[in-house]
Order: sequence, then structure tokens, then C-alpha cells
Amino acid sequence: MAKYDVVITGSGLSGLVCGSILAKNGLKVCILEKNSLIGGCLQSFKRKGVVFDTGVHYIGSLDKGQILEKCFNYLGLMDVLNFTRMNSDAYDIISFGSDGKEFHHAVGYDKFQEILTAEFPNEKNAIKKYCETLRRVNDSFSMNTSNTIPDSVYFTTSTIAFLKSITDNEKLQSVLAGSNLLYAGVSDRTPMYIHALVNHSYIESAYKIVNGSGQIADFLADFIENNSGKILLNHEVTRYVHNDSGLIMGALTSSGDIVEGDKFISCIHPSLTVGMIDNRYIRKPYAERLANLENTISVFGLYAVMKENAFPYKESNYYHYRNDNVWTIESYDEAVWPENFFLSVASPTDDGKWARGVNVLCYMKYDEVEKWNDTSVGKRGDDYKAFKEKKAQALIKLIEERFPGFSGMIDSYYTSTPLTYRDYTATVRGSMYGIFHDSKDFMRSHLSVKTKIPNLFLAGQNVSLHGVLGVTINSIVACGSILGLDSLMQKIGIK
Repeated sequence: MAKYDVVITGSGLSGLVCGSILAKNGLKVCILEKNSLIGGCLQSFKRKGVVFDTGVHYIGSLDKGQILEKCFNYLGLMDVLNFTRMNSDAYDIISFGSDGKEFHHAVGYDKFQEILTAEFPNEKNAIKKYCETLRRVNDSFSMNTSNTIPDSVYFTTSTIAFLKSITDNEKLQSVLAGSNLLYAGVSDRTPMYIHALVNHSYIESAYKIVNGSGQIADFLADFIENNSGKILLNHEVTRYVHNDSGLIMGALTSSGDIVEGDKFISCIHPSLTVGMIDNRYIRKPYAERLANLENTISVFGLYAVMKENAFPYKESNYYHYRNDNVWTIESYDEAVWPENFFLSVASPTDDGKWARGVNVLCYMKYDEVEKWNDTSVGKRGDDYKAFKEKKAQALIKLIEERFPGFSGMIDSYYTSTPLTYRDYTATVRGSMYGIFHDSKDFMRSHLSVKTKIPNLFLAGQNVSLHGVLGVTINSIVACGSILGLDSLMQKIGIK
């Protein structure tokens, strides 16, 4: 088997972005994927002609000159993908069952402030300060942050502490934090920089990808293979092979092949990565730290094909809460599940008036499906099917409170659990966003793209920031460790 300049483990967004950047710069790359499908959280699937996304439901910072637009343009994605702009007055709608009110998050800081100030006229200064802080956090968060930690309060202040510092109005706090499913927020532990960067991205601009995020994976994979790269499916990396000095010289796969390379990038969970390194070449405290990091919660998904001309197309996403508590991870209780949901519609039919596909997500702990831990897709048994149906009906009941008549508009529906997420995206216990970053112990949960092995690098949602933007930036930093970060950023146009 040929030797490669860089061998990449995992074909999710990070692996494909890394592979594309390196191939674009003349390096010979090989991506090793344990599953039979590429894409990880980019994967889409089709039911009755309707495309459903599994992990990427909308994207921010995509207007001309914004950071993700520059990155996607460098990767060639802006020329091949079709995006539809979301409602600029309400890309996200936050609502509460306690009072039936809804609150809008708007695109553009001026509009964002204007609309929320109309709802909270006595909180004008707080809303202004909120927006100023999000901009300041974004301006201070350089590409180099993935390698070095600035001495900044942004990393050690929790999201709720930040919100309480600008306002005593608990309803406004809930509205501002209402989209926390985007980062699996825990009020007094999630660092405010995560809240700030994620929300800043969507306030800049908000788009959906027409016909699904799987197109990103397909295009990048074709680009890699058209530039002398290789993507090997059903090739799970079981361990790394070292030379006498400790450098990695190859990746041993489940097929028995050793794929040799000069440098290696792991885009899978760090706890899995460290388990593949010979313990002679890695310090025990570092290995134990990576192996024992806490992960974010998982998710239950409902994918509904709607009857024709039944459910109006929505240019907004909906975050609905049973009561005023938006930090539902902390109050998680199987007996009253679900306490909230996120609802997003697939691309509209040709007339643009009606939705054929509706995605609904809500938090679910892996503990609820632990009994089926050793089963595989399609072979979990009738009791698992009954469990999913019970959960689906409970979720539909809550959706009905927000959208009366919803159940009667459904043609058919499909469900996923943390087990589905685990098996298709290879995340630990179906974690939504990988490692949980903790403001109370930030240094422990922060990872650099560089490891203790000089020719092994990390990328993906576990490094600093998740989401399409976060993973793309982390991948650029990882590639910059090989190509030179300054020159790479200049090529992309972000420096």
C-alpha cells in the first residue's frame, strides 16, 4: 500500500476539510473511515423523496466576506451548494408554554437589538451590552486560540454568570439563552465564549443548505480523490504503529492493512485516539486526562414527512420550552420528558409555501438506551422499537402544544436515539458535540491540535469549538500546523 504525506482518521466534516486543504496544497492524503458511509454529522438521508439532515440544520457567518463564506469559498463549496436565507427578522424563535409568547432572534446586530428591545423596553442597555460583548468575544478569538489560551475571562465565566451580569430580568436571560441546544448548554458550567461565538455566527447571517448537508461531504470527497487522495471505507483504525523514537509511522486498520504516512490527523474522539497510541510514547496523566473527559449530552430525533399542503414552510427555527426553564439538561427527568424541542423544516416544495420534511430534536441521555448498548442498527429488538414509539408520541404531544394539529399533518415519521447517533457518527455514547468544555475547569477540557506525539494532530468538534464554523476553523488550524498557519490563513483570506 502506498505511503501518504498525511493519514487522517475519520471522514466527518473535519476529516474532509483537512483532506481537502492538504490536497489543495499538493499533499497526498488518505482518509480512513470505520463506517461504510462518509460524512459523520454531515450525513443526510431521504424518505419518500424528502431529504433530512442529521446534524447540520442551519449555518451562520455565510454572507460575503464573513469567515465561513471565506472558508467555504476556498474549499470550492460556494460554487456548488445552494443556500436559502432564513427569516432575517426571526431566524430563531424562542417560545414558552408558560405564557404562549414567542421571541425573535434577528439577523444583524441592529435588528437583533431593535426587535428584542421592543419586547423588553426597560432592558435596552442590557441588550446593547449583550451585543457589544458578543462582538468583542468574536474579535478577540483568533485562529491561534486553538493552540494557546488567552488570559481571558471569556473562558472561565459561565454563560449564566455572563447573562446575570448584564440583566436581572430572568425572562430576558431565558430568551438570550433559548437556543442553547446548539451547544448543549449547562448554565453555570458552559463557558460564555461558546455561547457568544455560536450566537454571533447566526446573528451575522443564517442560512439553510438546500437538499441537505450531505452534499458537502460528497463534494469534498470527490475533490480529495480527484487530487490524488484516497478515502478508505470500512477501515477502522485500531492502533498506531510507532518507530523507535515514538513517532507514528502507520495506522493499523481493522482490515489488517498498515497505512503508512509522515503525519497523522485524528478527527475522532480524543479518548479513542489515545487508546490507539502505544502507552510507551505517551505520558500516563495525559492519557488518563483524555480518556476521562466528560462529554456533552445526546439527542433524540424525530423526522416527519408531512402531508402535501399541510404544514406551512417556516423560514425560522423554533426552540420551544414547556415552561420558562431553558437549561433543561440540568432538570432532565425521564418522567416528564421532553421539556423542550428544536424544530427545523427541510427545503420547501416548489411553490415555497409548504414543508414536506420537519426535523425535531430534543435532549436524551444515553442512560435511557444503555440496555441496548451492545446491539447494532436494525437489530435492537421489539422492545427498542416500542421505546422509540413511546418517546415519539411524547414528543409529538409537546409539539402539538406549540403547533396545534401537527400530528394530523404527518404522513409518516422516523426516529433516532443516542444509539443511532453513536453508530452513524462514531461519537462516544452518542454525544452531540463531543467533549464538554467546562468554565470551572477550562484548562482540563481544552485541547490543542498538537499532541504529545510530534507528528500526530487533533481536529474536529472536540478541539475548542464545535459546529460547522468551529470544526472548519479547527481543521484549518490543524492543517496550519503542517503547512504553516499564517500562509494558509492568507490563502483563505482570513488574515
